[in-house]
Amino acid sequence: MRFEADNFGQNEKNMEKLENFCIAFQENDTAAIKEGFNAYLKKTISIRDTGTRKEMKENFYHGILLGLFGNMDGWDVQSNAESGDGCSDISIEIEDQETGIIIELKYAEKKPLFKNFLKE
Repeated sequence: MRFEADNFGQNEKNMEKLENFCIAFQENDTAAIKEGFNAYLKKTISIRDTGTRKEMKENFYHGILLGLFGNMDGWDVQSNAESGDGCSDISIEIEDQETGIIIELKYAEKKPLFKNFLKE
């Protein structure tokens, strides 16, 4: 079921922010992704939302991203889809542009751990 933004009291400005955030993934604009996601999280979640075991934190962010990407017209968004020798957390195919986006989420409390994940 797809909901129009107005059903949740959203306005055109918020939809523009959502689209810009999603397009940042398409354009590999990591600064815009970081800025947009941080701004969204500051407006929507509390410490209680992420107060869970480390292993489960990725699932929380995974679900948020699925919801955001699912609002994009022409984007085929899949969660944990099998591909090749494994599966990716989130895969997106942008139908009219023959573009694919693969997202693998990792939670790390410290930057050195994060850099290790990047090497994988």
